[in-house]
Amino acid sequence: MKKIIELLIQGSPKQAFKDLWAASFPLTLGGLISSIMTGLDAIYLSHLSPNALNAITISSPYIGIVMSISAGLGTAISNSISRSTKSHHLRKELFASMTLTSIAMVVIGFLSYYSVEFIINSVGLHEDKSLKPILPYFEDYWYYLIPGQLLLVMFTVLLQILVAFGDTKINLILFKVCCINIILNPIFILG
Repeated sequence: MKKIIELLIQGSPKQAFKDLWAASFPLTLGGLISSIMTGLDAIYLSHLSPNALNAITISSPYIGIVMSISAGLGTAISNSISRSTKSHHLRKELFASMTLTSIAMVVIGFLSYYSVEFIINSVGLHEDKSLKPILPYFEDYWYYLIPGQLLLVMFTVLLQILVAFGDTKINLILFKVCCINIILNPIFILG
């Protein structure tokens, strides 16, 4: 980024734009493919039964909370690492970052596992007769959701660490994973 600012100050906006585009293209491409994957997920999920879809809908606020926590944690760690890359405290920062991420994953996993009954009771899956058919779907989905959320936290934080070091090319891996997901989703969801 420092190089791009220097190029703009020296009067070479074309080269600055070229460098900026090269640095941001993998992030842009990863985000675009991720959005396409989300749209295709919606198409595939529309083929599920109403009870299965309701079970997924009940758990979506939790997914949003975990995504927000992981994004905040990743941003804080990225900021901390990028400030200490030139100092001699980088190893300590990396160790602290990984320790904090591990603790967050344990806490999220623990809360996820033991909050199933709380969510079931707060939504009223036991009492409401119209919601009772959703209960088996929700419980099955929830226990598959826990490891996925832990992987999401880990992936988000690791991606932010790589961005802190200036490695934006790793987002091309996100592009490849999203493409594989687009291919595998119909196989696993629709059978």
